[in-house]
Amino acid sequence: MTIPEAMACGTCPVVSDLPVHREVMRNHGFTFTSESEAAEIICYLLDNEEERRSIVRRGRKFVEERYTWEKVTDAFLNGLTKLYDRPDRELP
Repeated sequence: MTIPEAMACGTCPVVSDLPVHREVMRNHGFTFTSESEAAEIICYLLDNEEERRSIVRRGRKFVEERYTWEKVTDAFLNGLTKLYDRPDRELP
C-alpha cells in the first residue's frame, strides 16, 4: 500500500522495477533498475515541474477511483470469505 499512499499524498513514485510495483502504479510513476537510473529519473522530475504535476494529478485520480475505503474493504472481506470457504480448511 506504500505506493498508493504516496500517490494519494501527491508524490510521484520512483520505485525499483518489480512486477508488483508496475502493477500497482499502472504508469503513474517511474521504475528504475539501477541507482544511476533512479537519480536520472529524480533529476528529470525536478527539472520538469509540469510533467511531474501531471503525473501526480493522474496518480491521485487513480488512487481516488481504485482505493476507496469501500473497495478496499470489499476486497479484504472477499479474500477472507475465500479463505474461510476453502474445502481443505481445518476447523479449530
